[in-house]
Amino acid sequence: MKLHSGENNFYIEIPEVSQAQEDVLTVKQGREILYTEPIKINPVRHWQMNLVQHTHTDIGYTRSQMEILTEHLRYIDYALDYCDATDNYPEPAKFRWTCEISWAVSEYLKCRPAEQIARLKQRVKEGRIEFATMYLNFDELPDEQTLAASLAPLKQFRQYGMCAELAMQDDVNGIGWCFSEYFADAGVKYLNMGTHGHRALICFDKPTVFWWESPSGKKMLAYRAEHYNQGNFFGIHNDDFESFETKVLEYLKQLEDKHYPYDICAAQHSGYFTDNAPPSTKSCEMVKRWNEKYEWSKLRTAVATEFIKTVETQYADKIQTIRGAWPDWWTDGFASGAREAAVSRITHSNVIANQVGLSFAKMLGAELPTDINKQIAGINNALLFYDEHTFGHSESVRNPYGLETWEQRSLKQSYAWEAYRYTGLLGETVMGLLQSFTPKAKLPSVAVFNTLNWDYSGVAKVYIDHQILPKEKDFEIVDAAGNKVPAQAGEVRSDGTYWYLYVRNVPALGCERYFIKVKDAPRPVIERTIQLADTHIENDWYAVDFNLQRGTIKHLFDKELNCSLLTDDAKWELGEFVYEIIDSRHPMEKYQAPQFLRRSPEKNPF
Repeated sequence: MKLHSGENNFYIEIPEVSQAQEDVLTVKQGREILYTEPIKINPVRHWQMNLVQHTHTDIGYTRSQMEILTEHLRYIDYALDYCDATDNYPEPAKFRWTCEISWAVSEYLKCRPAEQIARLKQRVKEGRIEFATMYLNFDELPDEQTLAASLAPLKQFRQYGMCAELAMQDDVNGIGWCFSEYFADAGVKYLNMGTHGHRALICFDKPTVFWWESPSGKKMLAYRAEHYNQGNFFGIHNDDFESFETKVLEYLKQLEDKHYPYDICAAQHSGYFTDNAPPSTKSCEMVKRWNEKYEWSKLRTAVATEFIKTVETQYADKIQTIRGAWPDWWTDGFASGAREAAVSRITHSNVIANQVGLSFAKMLGAELPTDINKQIAGINNALLFYDEHTFGHSESVRNPYGLETWEQRSLKQSYAWEAYRYTGLLGETVMGLLQSFTPKAKLPSVAVFNTLNWDYSGVAKVYIDHQILPKEKDFEIVDAAGNKVPAQAGEVRSDGTYWYLYVRNVPALGCERYFIKVKDAPRPVIERTIQLADTHIENDWYAVDFNLQRGTIKHLFDKELNCSLLTDDAKWELGEFVYEIIDSRHPMEKYQAPQFLRRSPEKNPF
């Protein structure tokens, strides 16, 4: 053996032993013995490592949104060819691939010829290719309705006779709790979470399989995996076998040190060390070479569910049940698009209300437009692409004004505005249908529909033309019983005004009418102020103190709980903007909080 200056590491191959025994390690230089020491040789742990290849989908991160679909469709073609190319390899080394998201597969089924679809069906049947059922990797913006809509490709897969029982969410460290309900009902049994600790702490100190219980008590088997490119950290995508060998053995030792309970583990990886990477057969060559050298540990190419199913059958007594939400904390992208995030949330609410309005109309006897479900699906699709987790191109920090950065951001924003616009058009369809079922009245009136399944008391916003409610005339707005409804003007335009009405007890899934009575008298002048006369306000439930200098809430007292909801003399007050800089994101990968500097934002000097 040749020694180099500094530390030298050597691996010595020895036969497997069935029980612990001692031997002697001796180091010689020529005939001179430099070092000798007794060593203990333990039975080797019979590890199996599943290497799960997939393509992590980050829309717009490495390529424009306009190119991503073309890329991912091509990758499925590659995966089929690579299956063919490795059919004669040893079973553990044959090419296998998991389709991370259902969007690409759904589009593939629409545009590829029948013979190519037949090839795909065959490889799915063999277990060489697996479909996952998440439409995209989502952040915390989408609501329950939109997430339910995201599972539409499941029906398409089954129409083609292809099974899909896996959900895979990568890069994002959490997932909506409603999915535990939806998956259970849709026959999706397994959830694989490929974590990423660069800007978010990760649950559990090691890879963990557990039963994830829904609010209603349904369960699915969830796996908190390592980083979605863990195998690339080993170097599986290149030709340096010695480095790969060292890193795999070191990783298995780390699992032992953490008291990892299973003799099987899984490592996800991509064909190349990047997001949106094409598949590759490099891993097949690495696995083949490894297994030719080692009796144990064994490596195997695998689809994602192979590991989870093995744990389910062989380690059932070691699987705990956890009932709870799984928040993400990977939401810094929202702040970079705060206006569009707000539009997305408004649209999520409006599309639900519009669907309930359509139900009203249908129950009343209206004939709905034949393409109405297609319209709703288009809105949900736009929302899903805005709510996908990618905020920013890979160069957006290094080159914030670059073409790719601006293109990614502009296209990302366009999804939110597209959904918002078409939801407005859908709302007009709903109002048009309901209008014919709303009786005419002698006085101008406002109809408020409650699309909730409980009685509503709160604010209703309505735009009223000045022809109906002149700016200079006194008025009152009353309900059907003649009770006056509080009304406050908002934004005033040349042709009308936005009014905020405080309505009471609008029945669940029902409607109330409010009538506008214009008086033949001038409207009283309303005294307005640009600042609070008193920094203290309270009602029956809360007492609030404002800090006008900082634009914050200094004290918030809950009268029912009889306690303050804020920490007295806190450095940062409620509603205060905080600018935070961390020294490095890497401590979070080690489950540690980073060092940070926090300060108040500075005014832009320009």
